[in-house]
Amino acid sequence: MPYKQHFIEFYKGNQLHRQRIRLWANENQNLFPEYGFKNKQSDFPTTHCITNRLVVHYKFTRIENEVEVIVRNTDRHFKF
Repeated sequence: MPYKQHFIEFYKGNQLHRQRIRLWANENQNLFPEYGFKNKQSDFPTTHCITNRLVVHYKFTRIENEVEVIVRNTDRHFKF
């Protein structure tokens, strides 16, 4: 089975933003205090960890198709 790309989608103002999930996590390191973000292989949250945190703690919805996994929040007023 080929590797699926993981994305986060959320509204910022009235615009829907879509970004690779690990890039987003790197930009929002404060939401993952147990990681140092120094080494992308050993000190960085996995896509599964990031997705799980967004679904469980922030009520994002996980959507999966043949080529990608999207973690989406459609609340236009949501803030982390």
